[in-house]
Amino acid sequence: MSFDPEKALRREGAAAASGYVLAPLLRLYIAEGRFPRNVPIRLEGGDPDRAPNDWFWPSTHPTMPERKLYLYLTQPEKWEPEPWSYEGRMSVTVGSIEHSITQFALDDLGILQRPTGICPACLREYGPEIGQCSEPGAVDPVLKRRGHLDGAIITPQLGLTGLDIKTINHFAAAKIPDGPTSEAALMWLKTKHPYYYGQMQEYMAISGLRLMVMLFLGMGFPWVIKEIHVAYDEAYVTALEAKYRRVRAAVASGATPEPCCGVRSPEAASCAATGCTIRIV
Repeated sequence: MSFDPEKALRREGAAAASGYVLAPLLRLYIAEGRFPRNVPIRLEGGDPDRAPNDWFWPSTHPTMPERKLYLYLTQPEKWEPEPWSYEGRMSVTVGSIEHSITQFALDDLGILQRPTGICPACLREYGPEIGQCSEPGAVDPVLKRRGHLDGAIITPQLGLTGLDIKTINHFAAAKIPDGPTSEAALMWLKTKHPYYYGQMQEYMAISGLRLMVMLFLGMGFPWVIKEIHVAYDEAYVTALEAKYRRVRAAVASGATPEPCCGVRSPEAASCAATGCTIRIV
């Protein structure tokens, strides 16, 4: 399939006029073959699940019920997520490759801001080498929550914002509504992937940023790239932080929150909190 620069520029120009910021640049960058030869791609490997460590993480906890959060904090030795399948691990691996390609392109374009110094989330030195931290971290020591964003970016259209990269089944990617700020796209995110919406709000709450640019990359032909801009939702964050405070207070008092699912329910059967009395019954 040959590259037609005029056709590509027309298409991406129309996308930029519709409010897209990163997707047009990425498509042009890749289509033009601007990658240098022999670019190294780093795969972290290992277990994608993070063992309980008394911290709340944006990628995991914003939509988790209070009882489950309580057990995560008080019974870490009984926290057993369901084992990963081949399909799941392969998706994570391929997703890591697409993440690296996107971050490299945005860095090469001068959009991605590389942090320096010591990461506040993992206390490693920032840098590209093995053992160093390559993504900006953020910490809230009061509620004990921390995490790493996929990046911080600066663009003429939006200024300084956070970046989040998601890989998704290419059929599902094609169904994401058009328009990065459209109500339809935001509603799709809230209803189809509420945990992603919560993750974006958590990142903004602990980093101080007030806008996240989400890129959804289809894993397969025609390699769809969709973009959604998620603004800070003060009401959501206020409710989330209140939930975390209640959980911390429950841990301090030893008062287990009310059950969040029913006996013999599918939720109970797959719950990682294996010490929960609802699951044991």
